[in-house]
Amino acid sequence: MSETNYQALLLPILIYFIWWYSNDKGERTGIISKQCEVGEFQFFWSIEKFILTESSETTLVSPPFSVGTSAWRLQLDLKSEADGSYFAIYLKREERDLYPHPINVEYALSFWNSDFKSEKSRKWEVFSFSNGTGRGWPKFAKYQEVLSHTRNNFFELDKLSVGCHMKMCKNIVSTSSMCFARTLLDIDMNIFVWKIERFSALKPNKKMTTQSTAAAGSVLSISVFLSDMPCSEMKINIIPKGKRIRMSTCKVSVLNAHGMVADSVEDTMVFDTNKIWDFPLFLMKKKLLEKKNLYLPQDVLTLKFECTMFLGIAYESIELYKYQINS
Repeated sequence: MSETNYQALLLPILIYFIWWYSNDKGERTGIISKQCEVGEFQFFWSIEKFILTESSETTLVSPPFSVGTSAWRLQLDLKSEADGSYFAIYLKREERDLYPHPINVEYALSFWNSDFKSEKSRKWEVFSFSNGTGRGWPKFAKYQEVLSHTRNNFFELDKLSVGCHMKMCKNIVSTSSMCFARTLLDIDMNIFVWKIERFSALKPNKKMTTQSTAAAGSVLSISVFLSDMPCSEMKINIIPKGKRIRMSTCKVSVLNAHGMVADSVEDTMVFDTNKIWDFPLFLMKKKLLEKKNLYLPQDVLTLKFECTMFLGIAYESIELYKYQINS
């Protein structure tokens, strides 16, 4: 085949490729076509009784919301990375909805203050969403940037507010323009004091065990024992009774002779089946005996437990849709 004939054969293929690329570029990159009128939709999600600490690793998913005949959710992850704890946020299109084609979307995800009057952080991009696909940021914002206050009370609960602003072709958005959703976490709380008598006579590996039941019925079994190491470290094991407790945050304190907190440690555990929570070490028998007048009045060790337990989702719903009237 001559070079002229070869070029003549390639020319229509090249023309078709240029035509296909220029027409399909928007769909592949998520850029909204200039030929369609742009419509907007806003989704606001309030997560109440938020107790998850930096060391927690969990996933929360919003109630599904509709944009025209398409259906969506937000997914919020709390993840620990080498450089800190991060919130990850993703916009996800449902596996099945009534809109049959990929949807090009310009979207922004953000954290807001509790009354949705001002944004704390915001990121945006464009993407073409097919059914079952999602897009977002695995390191959207650091935990401390979103929840930066210092708690005066261990049981102070947060309200986390997340927003999503979407732009797409107006014929997809239809008449709805705004949606509010609410997720209420199921939380159980418990405060109790455990007095361990004749502490100085406690032998290594001899367990002292107690149980405590919280207001909503959550039960924790707690064991205290001394290691057989020369320093006799005091170990604390916590085991949830029943399958309802998915995660717990506890603060354990030693009370002195005046009933004040002398030392304390806080930790969080995500529970699997029959998993034992080996609480962080913070006490040694030698230290307690050296200051027994302060720590062991009448040879009694007094431990205070303050625990919050995450049981799952108590309630979630779409609270309100706001509609626009097309003229």
